[in-house]
Amino acid sequence: MLNEFLEFEAYTKNPTSENPRLQPMMLTHSFSISRYGNYYLDGIDQVLIIIARHFIFSECGKTSDNIVESTIQVLKRWIGMTDNNEKEDTLVNRWFQEYGVESGWLEKYWKFHFEQCCDKERNAGEEWKACLGSRMESYFKAYDYDANTVTFRNIVASAMSLGPLKERYFIVLKSEDRSDRKKYSTREDKSEVYKKMQMFKYLIDCKGAHASKKLKMLKNIIAFLIWQEEYPKIQNEVILQKIRLFGWYGENDSDGKADNWCFSKFAFTENKDGKAYPIMYRVPFADYTKMGIDPRYLKMHDMRLIDTTETEKYTETHWIIKDSGYGLELPLIVLNKK
Repeated sequence: MLNEFLEFEAYTKNPTSENPRLQPMMLTHSFSISRYGNYYLDGIDQVLIIIARHFIFSECGKTSDNIVESTIQVLKRWIGMTDNNEKEDTLVNRWFQEYGVESGWLEKYWKFHFEQCCDKERNAGEEWKACLGSRMESYFKAYDYDANTVTFRNIVASAMSLGPLKERYFIVLKSEDRSDRKKYSTREDKSEVYKKMQMFKYLIDCKGAHASKKLKMLKNIIAFLIWQEEYPKIQNEVILQKIRLFGWYGENDSDGKADNWCFSKFAFTENKDGKAYPIMYRVPFADYTKMGIDPRYLKMHDMRLIDTTETEKYTETHWIIKDSGYGLELPLIVLNKK
């Protein structure tokens, strides 16, 4: 998520990947059907906003005479919604070609994973057409600009508000204990994730916690800072975008229960009295959840996001961390580790 261009690539190429960033079991609630007779697409708006942002601020989008309608056409084509009566937009065609975006990506992705996960008695093509394809138009058109409804126009409005896709770096103060700085490159028999999280033991430690959970915790902190920037006024809690966070984990969790992302046992001590405080916490609501990172912890380690052009002034004092993709196979990269 530090590199939104990598996220965009994952959502627009190779829809039949067996290891996708967009996690099928979480997106579809394990391909269960809602009480309205539709299959779930939980969090799909978060993905559509990434795609819309790329198009709107691309050269193709900037030259569109009707950016709202052009963006909606992009989103429909990405989903797999065809309209023979709709006038073809040459800028939309050019964008799909220039950036190698797969037309009908969501439909191809959904059918592929349906066949992988469900019994053979149900036909993927028929299920898509009956429970998703034929209802997609009404699903995205009702109650435009209703804050509680996912519509194409709401997605376009959110994309315009957030601006172009970004790549940023995450920085954190180096440990004053120089022995901590040597822990990264030892033990060749250990995994890359293990070695990397040993390096950050002074930041994130919890007895018995596996290195993979420590990496998730670090990603939680970074995700919080990213989402905090998206609010017009800095807030202590942000709305959890679960489908994006679990995609960054590379974890195909069907329900995303709190225990799988809110790691309240990770703690920090602020004073010499040794009293421990949870680094993160959650605030549940009826239809969504907010997450928070203790601001004292962020300040203590000077954790923040920077532009990719600002690295020089932080090289000696901070670790500079770059996004390399999703999952355990692609842990975060420390740019200034010698």
